[in-house]
Amino acid sequence: MTSLSLQSKIAVLLWSVTGLTLLSAAYVWFRFGIDPWMAVFPVLGMGIAVWGQTLLGRCLEPIRRLTALVNSVSQGRFEQRITGIRENDEIGQLCWSMNDMLDQLEAFFREEATAFRLHMDGHFERKAFSAGLHGGFKRALESHNQLLDGIEQVQREKMHNRLIGQVQQLNASNLLANLASNQEDLMRVNQEMQSVLELATATAGDAEESRASVSQVVTQLNAIAERINQVANTALELNERGQEITTAVELITAIANQTNLLALNAAIEAARAGEAGRGFAVVADEVRALAENTKNASESIAQVMGTLKGETERMLEDSDAMRDMASHSSKLIGEMEGRFGHFARSARETESLAARAQDLGFGTLVKVDHVIYKQRAYMAIGTDGKDDSYTDPIKVDHHHCRLGKWYDTTGKQHFGETRAYATLEAPHSRVHANTHRMMDYLGTGWEANLEIQESIVDAMRETESASAEVMQIVDRMVMEKHGA
Repeated sequence: MTSLSLQSKIAVLLWSVTGLTLLSAAYVWFRFGIDPWMAVFPVLGMGIAVWGQTLLGRCLEPIRRLTALVNSVSQGRFEQRITGIRENDEIGQLCWSMNDMLDQLEAFFREEATAFRLHMDGHFERKAFSAGLHGGFKRALESHNQLLDGIEQVQREKMHNRLIGQVQQLNASNLLANLASNQEDLMRVNQEMQSVLELATATAGDAEESRASVSQVVTQLNAIAERINQVANTALELNERGQEITTAVELITAIANQTNLLALNAAIEAARAGEAGRGFAVVADEVRALAENTKNASESIAQVMGTLKGETERMLEDSDAMRDMASHSSKLIGEMEGRFGHFARSARETESLAARAQDLGFGTLVKVDHVIYKQRAYMAIGTDGKDDSYTDPIKVDHHHCRLGKWYDTTGKQHFGETRAYATLEAPHSRVHANTHRMMDYLGTGWEANLEIQESIVDAMRETESASAEVMQIVDRMVMEKHGA
């Protein structure tokens, strides 16, 4: 009975009443006899039952349609309506009210869905229309429009952030490429500066050796000039002695002439004496012969001394010329020595400047390395650590990166005496340690965890601070080494 429809239940009730009427009429006919008027009641009851069932079917039809409509609404379909409503009773009013409610619901959900979809597509000017809606539906759409305003703001910020993100991604990728190119250029410049430094060092050494050689040449030229002066003085003295010898030879010649004259006179006097003067005449002849020989020897000596005097005078002239040439050469070599000294000082200064330029270039290379290292760390955050091209290069520790290798080898050799060198390792290790700490948070769902996000930001903030300290210390090392 409980599974029967309402119409069936009422029909059962009507036919039950009709059946009771028939039973009552049969009982009266059986007890008191047949009365024609008693047949009216069963016939009337059956007619009422038939009429009531027909009326009930017509009245319950809208309810069945309402049931189907409610089932359709429960499935989220609001387009159906109850049509053909012929009665204006309570059930008819219910049907009309249901249609009005569906109109409100359909308009509400349609406007809500349309406005939301258009907002998600970027058409923020389209709001939900609340005209024609009543009460809570209208207030709900007005609240929905306020929500759409928030969605519009969020979408605009999302689009803004998307553009900024794409531009930053483009900038970061190109920045990394540009920095990598600059890094390679700086490496080549550093290598070239190393070659320049080696050449400058070699040039400075050669200049020092050349200056020493020139000093030796100057010393030797001075010694030669001194010897030339001595030769010139000796030639002058020899010339003077030759002059004295010439004078003596002239005196001997004069004496020989006088002796020859005296011998001639003696021979004349011996001839006058006859036999007595014959022996004296022989002596006079011998004296005259001796005087003649002496004269001839004096003339030969005079000729030799004349030749010697000429040679001595030429030697003296040559000595004077050589002394002038040696003096001029010594002056030129002295000037050359000064130029070589200036060249040596310039070479040393060039060597110092080349070393300073190389150290400054390496400092710049270190800074570029750190910028690239940090940019890769930021890009690793953007990819949540899933791009190995960003994560692999930043996994290196502070002993195996370029600065770490330099610090333990060449840096210690060239900068180990500076105070700044000893302070470099601590901030450098913090750069790598904090970057590695940031990487530990990647892939842990940081997108939905503010605490992890703060930890990531804190790690990168520490990385930036330590990196800035490293760059300052590198600058101080160069200043301490070169005194500027």
